[in-house]
Amino acid sequence: MIRLTAFILLITLSATSLAFASEPVNADLRQSLIEIAENINASEARLAKITKLKKEIGLRQKQLEQKLKNNKETQARTFEAASRLYRRPLEFILFQPTSPRQIIQTSILIEASIPSIVNQQRDLVEAVEEYSNSIASLSKAEKEARRLNEELKNRHAKLDHLLKSRFNEAFPDSAEAGSYRKDFQRLAHHARSLREFVEKIDVSSEDVELRNTAEKLLESSVDLKELSRKDDPRLPVSGIIRTNYGETDPESLSTSRGLTIETRSGSIAIAPLSGYVKFAGTLRRLGSVIILEHLDGYHSIVTGLGRIDVVNGQLISAGEPIGLIQGVSSSNPLVYYELRFNGQPVDPAVKIATSS
Repeated sequence: MIRLTAFILLITLSATSLAFASEPVNADLRQSLIEIAENINASEARLAKITKLKKEIGLRQKQLEQKLKNNKETQARTFEAASRLYRRPLEFILFQPTSPRQIIQTSILIEASIPSIVNQQRDLVEAVEEYSNSIASLSKAEKEARRLNEELKNRHAKLDHLLKSRFNEAFPDSAEAGSYRKDFQRLAHHARSLREFVEKIDVSSEDVELRNTAEKLLESSVDLKELSRKDDPRLPVSGIIRTNYGETDPESLSTSRGLTIETRSGSIAIAPLSGYVKFAGTLRRLGSVIILEHLDGYHSIVTGLGRIDVVNGQLISAGEPIGLIQGVSSSNPLVYYELRFNGQPVDPAVKIATSS
């Protein structure tokens, strides 16, 4: 997973972003976005479990098929041997020129064959019953998967509608928003690293006094403070934490400054904490990047998204969707999350409860 190796300077609202702060968004709309994101992620999580279950059922079916095949071959040999024994009456065996020991062994084999056949028959019945149940379970799982996929299709359509409504409420002047995004994308396109990009943003606001004023405005933002009071911090995506903060990154072999999370394609990335979107776009070598500026000197950095659903300057509540996870290969996509305090990477656990 791509790791942000450069030191990220603390950035304050530039002159451009100060003039282009988002308008307040309806509280009901925010709540609807949070709920639809939760519902989509819950459905995606259930789909992941169903996919795993289908694989397990398929594997078990192959094992049962092999067991039935082996059982059939064993039973055929047992029946053949028993038939040969039973076709020879005991009286015939007694008058054969054989030793008493051979006669006793033959008798024992005749008696032993019956329970063996019974046991094999019982195993066969159990295997057939389990195989039949597995077919029913697989059919049920596939039916639920089809229902969830249809449900997700409708929910994604609703999400798209809500995202448009959020954007229109936050930025009534869409032309200004488009111009603003282009300015930042132009800087991002020429930046070779995240650090260089951040420095370019700072240069775009050379008036130190204005930058300080912007920082004070951010800190005193009534909207952000109100949202932050209601924050329920969480990770930007659900999934399996493959690399924890402070662990050795398996790709770079260096110490990880954040979390690498394996998630599912189609999942929704959400804001870990309330904050302003400092940057939302693509950087060379890093792909999609979202930087959120929170209160009290914290920043969140999220990379690895397939689609970005926020714009620079937008005020986002914790739990609101910020992007869509889209896999480009057969393996599950990886999302990188980094939390910074006063410019330094910190363990996300200081703000967010994490579990691997």
